[in-house]
Amino acid sequence: MFQNLLQPLDVLSKNSLNTLKRFPIVSFFAFLLTLILVIFSGATSPFIEVYPNFNIANKIAFTATLAIPLFLVLRLISNNRILTLLGMLLIVVYYLFLPESFGKDYYLIQRHLLFILALILFIFPAPFLFRSIKNAKFWEWTQQVIFAFISAISFGLILYLGVEGAIYAFENLFSFEVNNYISQQLILIIFGIFSLNYFLAQIPKYPLLIPIRPYSKVENIFTKYILTPLSITYFIILYSYTFKLIYLFELPSGLLAWLILIFSAVAIITVLFWTPLWSAKTEKYKKWIWIAILLQTLVLGLTTYWRIEEYGMSQNRYFTGVIGLWLFFISLYFILYKNALYKWVFISFSMLIILTQVGSLSAYNILQKNQIEQGIQDSKLSKESNRR
Repeated sequence: MFQNLLQPLDVLSKNSLNTLKRFPIVSFFAFLLTLILVIFSGATSPFIEVYPNFNIANKIAFTATLAIPLFLVLRLISNNRILTLLGMLLIVVYYLFLPESFGKDYYLIQRHLLFILALILFIFPAPFLFRSIKNAKFWEWTQQVIFAFISAISFGLILYLGVEGAIYAFENLFSFEVNNYISQQLILIIFGIFSLNYFLAQIPKYPLLIPIRPYSKVENIFTKYILTPLSITYFIILYSYTFKLIYLFELPSGLLAWLILIFSAVAIITVLFWTPLWSAKTEKYKKWIWIAILLQTLVLGLTTYWRIEEYGMSQNRYFTGVIGLWLFFISLYFILYKNALYKWVFISFSMLIILTQVGSLSAYNILQKNQIEQGIQDSKLSKESNRR
């Protein structure tokens, strides 16, 4: 009986050790990030002045948030030590290039978050980067990773609420007040260590060997009766409005660009969710979905070009134009190639995010160049006006 009671603990310890062996660097950076956040949770200005190492700790924590998805991606690609060393080099260089204090540097924080988003998206194609994989198998892997993330967050939330309930009961029964920072530290520990390591433990070890299972009743209902009607609704609204513009020869509303992006996202998600349900009768609709996206990217391109000509370049217009180009080429790829692979959706979009943040075509450089050119143009107009 005593052995039966200890069996769940034994299984838990084995799973934890296996996770640490499989993702040691990811677990290390998660622990480091959690430790720093727990120590400095609730820190105020006087506290920062007393502890001058706060900025260093802040930089380490900031870098760790990028290191976690980076090393997860590298580990899923391969267990190669050269890749690991390359990852370490990138993280060290990233840390060294960070300024001492960046609390109000919104561009740096935005770029950092976009890097994290690119790496998170790259988790899905990472095991198949140099391998051929059928779309059905890829979608099964993608679902398992998403469900692992959702379950990790859900169990973490349940655990947190349970412990908070216990603390509340303890405070009321024993008339003992617990420090408010305990709740902050508690949620950091639960989600930073428990939830993350639970998520890592649920990631399939051999993605290529995952069996393809049929959809459950809930998944069937969600795909057929929620996601599909939603895509059709956006399709009808967008194309009705497009025909109205053509018929009345009107300029499009600024809201149109966002609606096209939402429609495209919902349509692509619909294609992915229909993966186990495609048949000889329904397969033809897949190409028509991509054609619908392609045609709307042309409208998006005209809308974005007109607004840039009218109001100038902005960050939103830059990203709208870049995503529109990506949608055009990715939809063209799926229209022209019968055996087009889902993994290229994630790979290409991840690379697109990174390209918009580094190099001469980055959002920062394009916007800065546009401001300089606008300044020169305004200066010339001012001089001509003064001469007159």
